[in-house]
Amino acid sequence: MIMKFFMTTLFILCHGICLAQDLPGGQKNSTSLTAEQAAELVLKANKSNQSLNLDRLTSIDREVAHELARLKGFSLSLKGLTSI
Repeated sequence: MIMKFFMTTLFILCHGICLAQDLPGGQKNSTSLTAEQAAELVLKANKSNQSLNLDRLTSIDREVAHELARLKGFSLSLKGLTSI
């Protein structure tokens, strides 16, 4: 019983690892995001039931915000955002 609980918890934690660790195109430390990149991230997150952690972004434009708004029912973190 304890092993089932442990394995289930481990699975949930591993599955919840943020999708957006790497931006499309290998831009690991970028502080910006294009609308196309945002659309790709949202599409992947929606298909795999994952959240997006985009705390490294400092600014997004209207088109990026529009794409990020398409995220369905999962968390979106933008703690580093200083302007839209």
